[in-house]
Amino acid sequence: MSATVVPTIFLGIAAFLLNIVLSRLVRTQRESIAILKAFGYTNLAIGWYYLKLVFTIVLLGAALGAAIDLWWGSAITAFYGQFYRFPLLRYEIGWELIATALLVSLSAAVLGALTAIRSAVSLPPAEAMRPEPPARFCSTVVERMGLQPFFSPVARIIVRNIERKPVQTLLSVLGIALAVAILILGRYFTDAIEHMIEVQFRHVQREDVSLVFHSTPS
Repeated sequence: MSATVVPTIFLGIAAFLLNIVLSRLVRTQRESIAILKAFGYTNLAIGWYYLKLVFTIVLLGAALGAAIDLWWGSAITAFYGQFYRFPLLRYEIGWELIATALLVSLSAAVLGALTAIRSAVSLPPAEAMRPEPPARFCSTVVERMGLQPFFSPVARIIVRNIERKPVQTLLSVLGIALAVAILILGRYFTDAIEHMIEVQFRHVQREDVSLVFHSTPS
């Protein structure tokens, strides 16, 4: 579980954060994108620019993670060798494993950045030179069902914003869910170790001293 579930949660949060950062970056660079398109830059060139930003972030994170892995893995291996008194215990890094981790991280980052990159390349130059238009008003499900008297004005605004941006709302809910999952998983290991100690030394081995007699053949 620690090799699949925990990395999946971290990668999901990283993809969510990349999506937020790139979306805000595209909004602040609307005029620059319009000027580049007006000078003849293609959608592919603009999309590749933002993809290179994502690749740089992933490569820096992968390099830092590999360095931490080399240090932590060698330290754990030395600890096991000292505890179990192995005559020889070497720590060897699997480069194919690092390549696989890098590929998975790049895939998660690209998936998280696709929405922001698509919004950047789909902006026509004339439209991008103007400020971002305000959100279009429409009646919400609550208002169409005639339930607005049961909701306060603040609650109706919240429902309207959720309906306007369902994808961003879903991603926000997913990001918060993954953050809570990380907190639960972090406490899980501590609770699991404490439970094993409790069962082993308070229910299974309840003695203070163990005396074992060895009989030798005569």
